[in-house]
This record gives sequence, C-alpha cells and structure tokens, in this order.
Amino acid sequence: FFLNSILENKYSPIFFDYLKENNLKESFHPYELKLLKNQVERYKIQNLEIVKEVLHLNEIFKKHKLNPIYLKGVSLMNEFSDISSRPSYDIDILFSEEEIFKAYKILKENGYVHYRVLEKSDEELKSYIKNHHDLPELHRETNIMVELHHRVTSPADFSECPITDHILKNKSRFIFFGEELFRPNINDSIIHLILHFSIQNFFEQNPLRLFFDINQLEKNYIVDWKEICDAYD
Repeated sequence: FFLNSILENKYSPIFFDYLKENNLKESFHPYELKLLKNQVERYKIQNLEIVKEVLHLNEIFKKHKLNPIYLKGVSLMNEFSDISSRPSYDIDILFSEEEIFKAYKILKENGYVHYRVLEKSDEELKSYIKNHHDLPELHRETNIMVELHHRVTSPADFSECPITDHILKNKSRFIFFGEELFRPNINDSIIHLILHFSIQNFFEQNPLRLFFDINQLEKNYIVDWKEICDAYD
C-alpha cells in the first residue's frame, strides 16, 4: 500500500532521493527500488518532452502575439532542482475569452488535432465552452496533450470563476529554459492548486503531490497565508 501510494502520487523522484540521502535503500526489496527508479527515469524523459513542447507552443503563440499563461506543472517545474521532481503529463494554458478561440484555431493550423473527440465547428465549440472550463484537448505527433482554458474552475462549480480574472490581471513572468513565459503569481498558484485538489478532485487525487508543491513554494518564496485566505470571498 505504501509503495503504491508513492507511485500513484507521482512522488517517486522525491522519495527515491530521500532514500538515497538517508541510506534507507536497503529497507526495500530490489524489485521495489527498480519500480521507483524506473518511474524516476520515465519522468525525466517525459518532462524533457514537455519542455520541448512548451518551447514549440511558445514560438507559435509569440508569432501570433498571443498571451498564454501556463498553469500547474509547467509553471512549477522550475521550482525544483531536478527536472524529474515535478512530473507533468500535459500542458495547461489559460487564455482570455478574447484569445482562446484564436489560439485554438492557430494550433490546429499548425498540425494539432483533437484527441478522442469528433471535429467540432466554431459554433459547436462556442456551445461547448459554456459548460466546460477548457476546450477539447489537442495534440500533435508528440502525443503530449495541450488543454486551453478560458477559466480555471468548472461552470458546474461556479457560474462565474472567482479566480480567472485575478490570474489574468496579476500574472507573473518566469524564465523557462531560456524563454520568458507567464504564469499565475505565487498566491494565485497556491489557490489554484488547492481549488483543483479540493473542488475538482474531491480531495482524492495526488494529495502528496499537492502538499509537496506548496511546501516547495514555501521554501522558495515568502508565502503570506493570511493574504491568501483573505484574497477571495
């Protein structure tokens, strides 16, 4: 159960380092260590692919003068010393409502296609977005999923998203492998992580990952929890 919890929470890079630093590897069977190490290596390769895809996307968006804000995994990856420490499976990007359809169309013109859904017309997409916080996933031959969001909470949870406008207005710059990108500021990043974990995932998905993300942000920045709690009604 313990080992499965580590693997399911994508926590193996952190845990494997902990075992090495504290000379605890002998506490585990060689097969268990192999499972952990394999996941660590897979995340390194996977995150390198994510980095390449983000730089490719950013080149497209810059060319068309669009303003993406990178969420979750991509926005947090640089906070860790090792690229495998913060695994990412897909790329979540927030756009304003004015830009999201343009961004979606441009990606499709650059070789991105729908994933597991039928092709939708412009009218169908406008209808779809009323009930979803993002548009259908896109990918190209790399098979890395790209999700374009026009809000960060679901319409089923909030008729008007309580955090999206604040993220758009208070975005912060960060350097991502030599490129200047935008992400939510630190307070909004923490609020988004908690909202995603609690409201969207019902306190079930990757709890270890959430706590470690926040712990890492607290190591790197001065986090004012009163300010975070008072930020939104």
